[in-house]
Amino acid sequence: MNKQATAVRPPSARNILDVFEALFRAAAHPGIKDVQPYGPGVGGFEGVKVRFEWGNGDYLWAYLFADGDDRKPAPKPFAADVPYAPDPDSESGRKWLVVDYVLKLVHDLCVTARPDAFTGCVPVALHNVVREHGPSGLRVATTDGAARILRVTIGSGNTKDPEEDPWVGYEIPEEGVRAWKEHRQVTPKEPETQSSVTAATASGS
Repeated sequence: MNKQATAVRPPSARNILDVFEALFRAAAHPGIKDVQPYGPGVGGFEGVKVRFEWGNGDYLWAYLFADGDDRKPAPKPFAADVPYAPDPDSESGRKWLVVDYVLKLVHDLCVTARPDAFTGCVPVALHNVVREHGPSGLRVATTDGAARILRVTIGSGNTKDPEEDPWVGYEIPEEGVRAWKEHRQVTPKEPETQSSVTAATASGS
């Protein structure tokens, strides 16, 4: 049998990211000021850039996961107090983690919307990204039997991230998010530069 003819074609990273770009727009989140696609560019990165009200850019990006990899990411649930983590140096004894907040938001948007092309969105621990307090990525499975890994990284910014959740009480608008297809846009992708890739990958987030 010709294996090449029967092999499952992996989903396009851009197609998956387009869904999440629309979900971010449908979220009606008070802190999100801009959502734009970016890439592909240096290193083949493709992603969605989400700019929050304090000016920093967070990047959601996808890469192909090979099921035959011995380092297959294991499921790792979100901590009950996500997006906070213990911080003995803080007066409150905890710190607010932007990356964890965005990753949880991405997961909850996907679970709420249930896009037809997706069969699962599971938080996982990636072998090359250690996060003690919670998952480091999401494994998005698609109807063709393939999967992609999503990660969130912090881009460069001129302002300090909040120490506490600025949007306590925000709830995902279920009806609006389930109508996420209405928020799809055909927009020029932001060119990826070496500095943006360095900022994203050097954060280790």
